[in-house]
Amino acid sequence: MVVSLLCFIFVLRLKQNNMTTTPKNGIAAPGAAAKNTTKPETSNTAITEKGTAVPVQPSPKVLTVEDRKGRATIFNLLLEKQEKLKDAQTKLDGFIVGSDENSQHITLKDGNGKTFQTGKSDILKPVIDLMRKQLAQQVGTVEAEILEFVI
Repeated sequence: MVVSLLCFIFVLRLKQNNMTTTPKNGIAAPGAAAKNTTKPETSNTAITEKGTAVPVQPSPKVLTVEDRKGRATIFNLLLEKQEKLKDAQTKLDGFIVGSDENSQHITLKDGNGKTFQTGKSDILKPVIDLMRKQLAQQVGTVEAEILEFVI
């Protein structure tokens, strides 16, 4: 899912930057020379009636409907990620470490099926605190991305 999102972002940026120089079918006509895609350099200032130079702001690129759909999809993925992280954070906040080693435990399992399990509170507390800290940092990062996102 992350790979497909990255591929979509890459293609979107290619479209925005007009980096392709071949026709849509990908095959250049025989004997056709490549077009010069560089634009003539223009000044970023305009001259007023009084003869003073005033900086001119470039007009923002107008997005097509398809571009906006793609950006909306990316935005929705960010919202889903934030929601999942908040759910995990809520579940972890509800986890209470007591002094009874028989009432709680944590299990780690690797890709080979090997497991490690412990119920010692002096091990559980720092592990859970680290998990809480990491989740809070990830939630903050995703929320910042959401706030900065422009559709």
